[in-house]
Formats: sequence, C-alpha cells, structure tokens
Amino acid sequence: MLLDLTGIENKLEYYSDHYFYTLFEQDALESIAAWKAKSAQIKTFRAPWDRLKNLRSTFLSALTKAFDPLELKIKIAELATKYLRALGYPEAAFEIYPITNNLSIPIFRKFNKVSGEALLWVILAADFESDGDIMEARAFLPSDNNPQGDDDTYQIITQSEVSNDFLAVKALYGHDYPPRWLMFIGRNSLALIDRQKFNDKRYLLFNLEAIFNREEEKNLQAVSVLLHFESLCPVEGTVIHDRFEENSRRHAFEVSQDLKFSLRECVELIGNEVLYDLRTRLGRNFNKEPIEPSELTVQCLRYMYRILFIFFIEARPKLALTQLKAPVYLSGYSLESLREITENLDQEVKRSPKVTEGFYLCESLNKLSDLIYNGYPQNEEDYKLCTEENYSVQDVFVIEPLKTHIFDPERIPLIAKARLRNGVLLKVIELMSLARRDNGGKKRRGRISYATLGVNQLGAVYEALLSYSGFIAPIKLYEVKRREEQYDQLEVGYFVSEDELKYYDDEERVRFESGENQGELRYYEKGSFIYRLAGRDRENSASFYTPEVLTRCLVKYALKELLKDKSAYEILELKICEPAMGSAAFLNEAVNQLAEAYLDLKQKERGGDLTIKRDSDELQMVKMFIADRNVYGIDLNPLATELAEISLWLNTIYKKSSIPWFGTQLVCGNSLIGARRECFTIEELTSTESHWYESAPKRLEP
Repeated sequence: MLLDLTGIENKLEYYSDHYFYTLFEQDALESIAAWKAKSAQIKTFRAPWDRLKNLRSTFLSALTKAFDPLELKIKIAELATKYLRALGYPEAAFEIYPITNNLSIPIFRKFNKVSGEALLWVILAADFESDGDIMEARAFLPSDNNPQGDDDTYQIITQSEVSNDFLAVKALYGHDYPPRWLMFIGRNSLALIDRQKFNDKRYLLFNLEAIFNREEEKNLQAVSVLLHFESLCPVEGTVIHDRFEENSRRHAFEVSQDLKFSLRECVELIGNEVLYDLRTRLGRNFNKEPIEPSELTVQCLRYMYRILFIFFIEARPKLALTQLKAPVYLSGYSLESLREITENLDQEVKRSPKVTEGFYLCESLNKLSDLIYNGYPQNEEDYKLCTEENYSVQDVFVIEPLKTHIFDPERIPLIAKARLRNGVLLKVIELMSLARRDNGGKKRRGRISYATLGVNQLGAVYEALLSYSGFIAPIKLYEVKRREEQYDQLEVGYFVSEDELKYYDDEERVRFESGENQGELRYYEKGSFIYRLAGRDRENSASFYTPEVLTRCLVKYALKELLKDKSAYEILELKICEPAMGSAAFLNEAVNQLAEAYLDLKQKERGGDLTIKRDSDELQMVKMFIADRNVYGIDLNPLATELAEISLWLNTIYKKSSIPWFGTQLVCGNSLIGARRECFTIEELTSTESHWYESAPKRLEP
C-alpha cells in the first residue's frame, strides 16, 4: 500500500523530500491501523478519511459558486467547522488575541495543553482567487460564537489588515506565549505551520481542490494522519509530528553517514583520474616528476568540498547566493541540472565509450565554478546594466563573486589542468546524489536531500575525512582486515603485497562487495591513488566530530552563566574563541544561541515588540554580525580552517549580505604552545616611505 500525497506540498522540505515521499508512509500506517481497528470495534465510530470524503460535494459546490466577499468568508467558516469536526477537533470558543497595541490575531479555534499553554491556533483566511497564496491572504473571524442552526451560519466578520505570513511571524515569535502550531484554512487551501520550523519558512500546504477532486482514500488517509486532532494535540504521549521528525532526523544522520562513504570514494576516484590524465594526455613521467600524494589529497578534498558546497547552496534558494530560480541558470549551469542528467541516463548509455570518454561534465563543472568564483557578468559595465531596476532582458542572471578558497583554481592546480572524463564524474555525481544500499541490498536508494542537511551535519561530513591521507601504491596491493571485524571503508585500511597475501586466510581478505568485480579480492594496481585512514591518524589528529546534541547542550549551559544580567548590547560585545575548532561546530552553535538570546532580550527591552519583523532574515543578520565581529578560532589542520570559514558563512548568510572575511579571526596554528607577542610600531604602519610588511615585527618581552 502506498499513501497518495497528491495535493500535499512539502514546502521548503518541512520534512526531507526523501523521508516524506518514501519513508513517511511506514510511520503513518500505525495511526491508520489504529483508526481502522477502532472503526471495526465501535459501530458509531467513523474513520476520519471517511468523514472527509463526505464533505466532497459540499466543498466542490462552494468552490464553483461565485460569492461576494462577505458570503465567501461565511462559507469558509462553515467549511472549516466541518473539516475540523471530521478531523476529530472539539468545539472551542473564538478569540481575538492581542499581540501588540496595533495588532491582534483573530483565532477561530484555540486549543491548549493540559497545563494551559497554547498549543494550536486555527485561523480562517480569505483568499478571493481560488488559486491564491493562503500565506498572502488575510485572516478573518466571525464575531458570533453561536452558529444559527445546523448549517453553521455566521454573520459578522472581523478582518485582519496584514498578510497571514506576517501574522504567523508575529503569532509565533512576537510575544511571550506563542502556540506550537498554526493552521490557516482558506477557500481552496490549508496550511499547517510549526513554530519550530517556520523560521526557515518550512510548512505543509494542502491543496483542497486537488484532494477533494480525486476522492482517493489513500490520499485522505495521509491528510488525516497529518492534520488530525490526535496528531497535533494528543491528550497524552508525544505529538505524532515529533516522531516523524525524529525519524526524519535519523534518516538525515544516515544520509550524512552515507555521504562520508561517498566522499571518501569520490576523493579516490578524482585522484586516480588526475593521475590517469597526467600520465596519458599530458605525458608526465612520474619517475622523473613524482606527484606529492599529500598535495593531491588536499586538492581532491577541496574539489569534492566544492561539489558538496554547490549542492548545499542550490538546495537553499533563500541564501540568495545566486539567482537560483532563474530558468537559464537552472537548466544550463546548475549542478542540479547535471544531477538530473546523470539520473535520467540509461545504464547502457552511461557505459558507452561515446559518453564515458567525453568531457562535458568536467567542462560544465569548471564553468559553474568560474561563475561562482568570479561572478557574472565579470565586466563592470555589464554588471551595472544587469543590476539596474528597469533593465529587462531574457536569459540573464547575476552572480556575485564568491572569493573563497575552495573555488580558487590556484589552490587546485593539478585538477584545474586536468580533463576529467564523463565516466568518472558520472560516478562522482551519482555517489553524491543517492544514498547507499545496505549490505543486504534491501535499503532503497533514495535521493539525498541537501535541503535538510544542516550546517552541522555538513560539517560532520567535512570533518570526518580530515584525518584521512592519500598515498600512491608503489606495487600492486591487496586489502586485508582483522578476522573478527566487519570491513569498513571509513576505518583503518591495511594493505599487503601479493607475496604477503599468503599469510592471510580467507576471512582476513577483503573482497569487492558490488560492481563488475563483485566477490573478487579487493586490490589496487601499482600507481593507484588510495585514500584511507592509516594507523593512528585519527587519534593523532584528534579529528572527532562533536554531535550537534552535545554542542547544543554544552554551549547552552556555558552561556547560561555568562549571560546573567547581560543587556542585549552587551551580548553583541562578547568575544568567542574555539582553540581547536575543526569545522566550527561549537562556534556555529555559540553564534546561533547568542543571536537568539540577543533577539529575546532586545524584544523585552523594547516592551515585547520588535520594530523589525522577527523572521529568519532578522535572525541571520544578527548571526552574521556576531560571526563577523566576535568569532575567533584556531586549528592545527589548515584545511579545517578553510572548512570553518565556509561553515560559519553558510550558517550566517542572508539575503543581500556581504561575504565576511575571516582571515584574521580563523587561523591555522597550535593553541597549546602559546604565542610570542610581536608587533609593528605606529611609525612603521603610517610611514609613506616604506611598507610595514617589508620588515619583521619586533618582539615584546613579558
């Protein structure tokens, strides 16, 4: 049985797309089975989807009928009452809830927790166009709580003057006692909003016309599970959406684990392809001009981090880094378009020499990287012309230059000169696009959703491979393992020569688990690039990623003491230093919590209302301010410093923000050995006859 999700929009991935469209069904079956069992035991009980089905004719007649504004609002109120009854909601009183002196929220139904805290507010919305955006509609309320007769006829209407989007922000973040849920019900749509996710504008949208037109039971079952009173306001136990979210997060964790495997394999693929190109096309003699394995490793990592970064930003149009919604970008330049090409190619076509030996993907990725690094248009006159308000031309988009290390071609000279074949890049994009199968092959390969991977999860993928190293096989090598251990590509790798292989029994030899060599011994030809964890590299480099739940807890209780009696302004003056930052997991968490604390205090200092809309952009602006001015970090690994810069920037970027420069704040060094105190004199810095950087700084004695 497959649930039908037609008419249910997973806006900005309220749940990850892969979870929602492939795994949600299994989690929803428990509720559906319980309702079916109750229906079989109690003759008077009807399953919620059956009750919704009976409203089809009422809805369709209301949809096709022309109403004046007052009639339309009355009809929406009547239909909303029937939807809520079908979904198990009890009757409740109307309420006008004041948020500020100038703004009140008209609540059609209000439901509280047993403790009295607000849990769910149902709000009616008048959208006069059948296909109108319910979040741009206006909330309203019948003023009479005593409907006349069975038809639930209402008379007098109260109308809000602001959009539902603005109203939702104020209801959820603009006062001290917000509800967990908002449900907007309009003529043709219904929106379910969760306070925990609306900062990112993520919510569920139900197209009622699409749902009622089909009258499909499995579709109505999905609607029932997501919207029922027991799902949102259970008398006891947890909210069902929290269980779904936990499973979605668990899946996201599994995806980040999959990406670690994929990223390691991709680094190896790219490294070997660079060696192949240098040897065959450029004719390099490795005996006379050997390749430094450590340098090749760093360049391959940078190249793969670049691909991971593009996947991440393209999945978040709100970042406004590029005009990601421009059709010409999406179809002609985006990494997502290359991803679709690889997914839609037939397997036989993928294996054909005409495809595998070409360089289309390499040239496309190089062009995309150049657009991001240098921006477009690169000519200043063309740029000014394209950014003029009244300028209009087809097939044009503007990208601000992003001068970060991972897009700098001078930092990957070996790869920048190489031509990587389609066959290899097809494998790379596929590995970065699809989740892995489990050992038994039972797990369905789902499309990886980068929209639901947070900065911390991305950092975990980044940091996982910092302690790995690459080397070039001096002879043909075979991989072995301890007899009692399961083979794991992310753990320490052991390699022996063909002569030494006889000392290892079959349980100690590693075999290919899939592909054309499945079942054969895993080997590496002479000259192959191998990228694995060697010996005690992880312990020596201390490359262990701190889980998000731990960073959140430690930062929370560290700040609890620090923020006592602090004003909002004083929070913005706090300096933060992480002496072993890795990819900035603790720094990001500290920035997040300080920004939230600042907004909360600022709101209280202003008497409970911010003059600026409290939404994700406002939060991001504060985070960027703190990160740009107050954050410092040190790490022994130079690549970790680069990753920390990217991680902090991704966590704090907002629309029209500049790109912060962390060059003097995040440094590569050893925080345990101390540092000499050296400085330049004022005369050296202000001299017009010489440059200060041409002389060494003078050391100050303690």
